[in-house]
Parts: sequence; C-alpha cells; structure tokens
Amino acid sequence: MTPRLVFGTPGRHAQVQTNFQLAVALIDHGMEVQRAIEEPRWYHESGRALKIENRFSEQTRKGLAAKGHELVPLGDWAEVTGGAQAIAIDENGVFSGGADPRREGNAAGY
Repeated sequence: MTPRLVFGTPGRHAQVQTNFQLAVALIDHGMEVQRAIEEPRWYHESGRALKIENRFSEQTRKGLAAKGHELVPLGDWAEVTGGAQAIAIDENGVFSGGADPRREGNAAGY
C-alpha cells in the first residue's frame, strides 16, 4: 500500500486541531493540498471561546454563535493555528505539495 498523504504542522496546542482540520479538508472534502492548507482555521483553548480567523464567512460566524460559541477573532492568517506543510501522492505516483502562508516555507519538487 502506497501512502496517499503526508502532512503536519508545528503549533503547540493547536497542532492536533490543525492536523484534524487538514485531514477533513483533504480526505472528506477532497481538496488539493494547497487549498486545504489555505482554508480559514479555528482554534479552541478552553471554555466556550472559539478563536477563528477573520476569513470565515459571516454565515459560518452566525452559525457558530447560534450554537453557543463565543467567537474570538484572529487575524486573516493567524500563526497560532500552525504552519502546515503537506504532500499528496496520487494513484499515478505524482506528488503535489503545499506550504502554509502563515509561516515560512514553500513547496518544491524535482
């Protein structure tokens, strides 16, 4: 069996949450790696406060608030949510890479 995805992020407490968000975007929604990395992110520390990047839609914000979340806005590209890097390997063995604009890094191949 050949691996299909390799990804990860530093990010202290947000690390598990960011990896979860990447897995959902890549596996459940079938996004390309760069798009999955660039999607807006959320981060939860404790209580009802949910930190979210400013790029979430107003509809999403209203929906979260209606469920009882106390939204704490972050910047558009908040470093606290990690700095993901990812590689996808398609069925033909072609690699696709992605790098997070929230931190230093880039995707390169040869």
